[in-house]
Amino acid sequence: ILDHNDPYKVEWTDPNAEGEFVIGQKALNLPLGKHHSFKLFWPIVGGLFNNQDYTSPRVVTADLETIWTKVIQDDLGIERAKFRKHYALLIIPDLFNKVYVVELVGMLLKSMQFKGVMVQQESVCASFGAGVSAACVVDIGAEVTKIACVEDGVCIPNSRAVLKYGGDDITRCFSALVKRTGFPYEELDLTQSYDWKLMEDLKEKWCTMDEADLTVQVYSFFVRKPDHPTQKYQVKVYDEVALSPMCLFFPGVIRRWIEEREADPAFTRLINYEDINDDAPPVGNMNIAAAVAAARAGTPSSTAAGDDNSTNTNNNNNTNNNNNAGTPTGTPAATPAPSAVPPPPPPPPAAPAPAVIPFQMEPLVATTDIPWEVAGTIGKVQFSSLVSLDVVVAQCISNCESEERSKKLYGSIILVGGGGMIKGFDHVLEDRLFQALPATLTTVEKVEVLPSPREMDPRLLVWKGGSVLGKLETAKELWIKPLEWELLGHKILRDRALFVW
Repeated sequence: ILDHNDPYKVEWTDPNAEGEFVIGQKALNLPLGKHHSFKLFWPIVGGLFNNQDYTSPRVVTADLETIWTKVIQDDLGIERAKFRKHYALLIIPDLFNKVYVVELVGMLLKSMQFKGVMVQQESVCASFGAGVSAACVVDIGAEVTKIACVEDGVCIPNSRAVLKYGGDDITRCFSALVKRTGFPYEELDLTQSYDWKLMEDLKEKWCTMDEADLTVQVYSFFVRKPDHPTQKYQVKVYDEVALSPMCLFFPGVIRRWIEEREADPAFTRLINYEDINDDAPPVGNMNIAAAVAAARAGTPSSTAAGDDNSTNTNNNNNTNNNNNAGTPTGTPAATPAPSAVPPPPPPPPAAPAPAVIPFQMEPLVATTDIPWEVAGTIGKVQFSSLVSLDVVVAQCISNCESEERSKKLYGSIILVGGGGMIKGFDHVLEDRLFQALPATLTTVEKVEVLPSPREMDPRLLVWKGGSVLGKLETAKELWIKPLEWELLGHKILRDRALFVW
């Protein structure tokens, strides 16, 4: 198809016509392999600061400031000089890191110079957007899935969970399944932004979990690549459109893709300092290189990823003096006393771990053969196996410690995020949750996933709730002003936040 006959022709970004940076869709439309000096960065990966491509959190916040400033100027028409006349609402994850939150609030008040900032958790904003007082919020994002229970505008701490899979894994699973059945576009490469966008669009159009739609279908699709004319293909699909979303309930089939995303960080996850350590060094002064060396050498740490109440258990000598990595500085290893008893024979070598066969549906829900260090988090408890989505949701509701409250939450489940927009996904989640009900909850008659109010896009529900929260009369006392932040620092969040800081 020639360009002048293609009504949906993609306007590829010309690197010579751009400035020193490109953001948003323009950055994704930048042709790879061209002779230009641009490099693609994602400041937030997996719901957290990108610690693989950036050297420190300050560099991440600098890129976020650039992106937010450009979007506010271009899409909202507010010049940077007028930021000081506007307020900003910062929506943070339910399982947050205090250090990162402090960095973002400081950036909004000091660098971007907003008139005031309010901080709120995303599950609470989702409940405001849906107009309910109590709900179990299931947020299926691109790379992570988050669950939290909310009651009366407060997130219940023990009900928060984070899982390491999301909508991107559905896309990868769908691509692998259609390629096994003879996908006509043989040059498909998900590392290319245009091919990834193609499979994302096909997933949104074709994937369904409604049994009435599960028939043999013949679809047409178009491939648009830089410097190539648009190509039209036809493909026949059957149950691939329904099996792909099921990977969220059988996460063992997508394990290898999750492992590919695990990489050595360029900077370690920063520790949440408590008030007893208020004199702790700021982010910019930390010895990042020494911390990385200590982490790679196996320095023990008992902090939980994403935990908002974790404390630093490493000795300062482990990070500042890493000459003898893995052994505390100044404490030489003791020499064992001689003994006439011969040492015990070495243990036999462990049997090799069984290989994980892709796409082999597991007979049980929460089974993987090889444990991870952290495969997910529920409250302050970490688990090392990939667990099915419905099992984690049932566990989060059970952690609310009240039968009456659990009954209310089972009847008020909110599905947000783009990963749950597949047709029929809400009904499948309801059925699997009803089967996973604990035996003690005999009063629960039904499990219900609430539809989005006024057919609103579930990807925007959190932002709508944030706007509703910002207009409440009682929210006027929650705004943090620049002078207050300058004088009190992060301590003011204890008084100005609707959650436990």
